[in-house]
Amino acid sequence: MNRYNDIDPTIIQKGIALAKQKIEAHYSDKFTYALPDWAMLTGNPEAIAVVPIYGNEGILVTKRRVDFEVDFNDERSIIYYTNHLNNQMNADLPLLGYLLFYKNILILQKDPSYALDLSDFESAEIISYNRNNISTDFSLIIFNKDLELVATTTDLQD
Repeated sequence: MNRYNDIDPTIIQKGIALAKQKIEAHYSDKFTYALPDWAMLTGNPEAIAVVPIYGNEGILVTKRRVDFEVDFNDERSIIYYTNHLNNQMNADLPLLGYLLFYKNILILQKDPSYALDLSDFESAEIISYNRNNISTDFSLIIFNKDLELVATTTDLQD
């Protein structure tokens, strides 16, 4: 099964943009993450899978226990799980929103609010961090049919 469930690519792109906003908001405190004034952490999220949620029945599907193990640190396991959810959805019901699972690749970049040009050392530091940063994590966002973030699938109820 197509892991994007034949969803319009603009919806996936908007979901990725929402995920990037969420990541940037999370990492915006430079003191917490010990970043220099010229740097900021951001994400380069990659969509893994999308689940359209249809009707209140679809909300219940997303909350139902499954009879197999899901490892949310493994991309293949996430795809298997989302395929299962997609197979449970009744597309005859009204579309309420989407679950978007994504791989979050954290990157360092120049802070757009930093007015000075970066030194060669600072530029090299960015390149080095991004080249050596192999950690990725997986996450998800939930957004409604109007492409607005919501906290839980329950917030999608019609």
